[in-house]
Parts: sequence; C-alpha cells; structure tokens
Amino acid sequence: MNRTNIGAFKLVDKIKKIYEQPNYPKYYPNTVNPAYAAAQNAKYNVMAETYRHGLFNTTYYGWIDVGYFRDLVNAKDFYVMVVPPDFDPTRLAFNRVNPHVETTDPLKVFRDNMVWVGGGMVIGKGNVIEEYERFYQRAVDFFLDLKLMNTDQQVIYSVYTKKGRQSLKPEIEIQPYLPKPPGNAWFYLGFLCRKVIKIPWQNIPTFINNYFFQQYSTKYSHFRNRGNGRERKLERFKRTAENELSKLRKIIFD
Repeated sequence: MNRTNIGAFKLVDKIKKIYEQPNYPKYYPNTVNPAYAAAQNAKYNVMAETYRHGLFNTTYYGWIDVGYFRDLVNAKDFYVMVVPPDFDPTRLAFNRVNPHVETTDPLKVFRDNMVWVGGGMVIGKGNVIEEYERFYQRAVDFFLDLKLMNTDQQVIYSVYTKKGRQSLKPEIEIQPYLPKPPGNAWFYLGFLCRKVIKIPWQNIPTFINNYFFQQYSTKYSHFRNRGNGRERKLERFKRTAENELSKLRKIIFD
C-alpha cells in the first residue's frame, strides 16, 4: 500500500495550513507535523482496505501501534489477539484514557489536545470498520472546514460530544474499555486481548522450521550448478542456515 493512494495523506496540505494559523496551539507532533496527524487518520483507511481486499480470513480486524507492547520487548512467548470480553459487535472497541464530557466544545478538544480514548489500538468487525471509515472521513472533512485538526483521538472525542453528534450524527458507537490496575492505562485494551499460547515444536508450521534453508536455496542451486570447486561456498551457506535456525529455536523455546 502506497501512502500517496491513502485518502488521509491527501489532506496533508490542508492540515499544514491549519497548523500555520497564528496562535494555533503546538503539541508536538500532533499539531506540529501535518504528516503525523495524517498518519493517525490513515489507520481507518488501512483497516478498511485490508477488509475489502480480504487479506485475512477473520471476522474481526484491528489496528495496534508498533510500540504498543513496548514493555514486553524481551518476551519470548507466543500469543494471539482475541476479541475483548463483552464486546458489542456493532461498535468499535477502544481503550478509555480519560472521562468523556459530552458538553465539551470540539474547538476546545482540538485546541487543548484533549483525549477520551487512545488511538493506539482499535478492534471491530470488518464491515463495521468499513462503514466507520466512510463516516470518519466525513468527520475529518467537517473539522478541517472549521479550521481544526489534531490526531484521531481528538476527532473521535469531538464526534461524540453534543455538538459533534448534532452535526455529524454518528451511527456507529464507541465501546470504551475502562482500564483496571495495575498497568499503564494507555495499553489496557491490548493486554486484555493478548492471550499467551503454548506451541510444541512439532506443531510449528513447516515453513518456520525450514525458513532459513529456503532463504538460501537459490544460492545452493547456483553454486551446485556452477561446479568448479564451489563446494566450500555451498557448505558455508549451509552452515549459516543451520546456525540461524538454531538461533531461532533458542529464541522461541529458551
């Protein structure tokens, strides 16, 4: 997917003009880097496109920031992501960070960098995400016309205020999951959905076991066909593959 084809990135120039307004509040990078704001908005385009292209055989789709599990960077266990408990499939699940005050003016939300739900993770049924993407783009255009922009967190907060509902009439509601201690409130939903699983070595797909041999297979064939004393190089490639596979096993099981 090329970002030049993603709708959110086509609005960078409009966002830039808003951020260049005199006295527009600066919250780095939210209201300083137009491309950053566009990237936050683009997640809904990306999720919807993934669903439309049928890239995964799954009912639910989601977004999770690359650094969401930063506290588990050294973890070696396998895990899967499951739908959170008591999830309403007509809604989108987010992690609640702060209370939502419905009477807040959207102008204040954008200019004061207010947050209700975190944008680091979102989960929903594919068809709901696709419908929400269309609505979300309409909401972004609406706030751009008001000379307001920030990240998706401020867009979502504003949509569900009294003024936002009156103007945009959202048909899809948010299901905010209230964090429970301990842990970082910003990452609660991710850990709620993260389920550690045990996988015996013999059940790991063959492509993992043979990954590095496949990686070097072309080079094996190349040197084997050339002959002329290339056996030593062929053997070196083979040892490299074996060593890398050994490291992979150690990472997984030690």
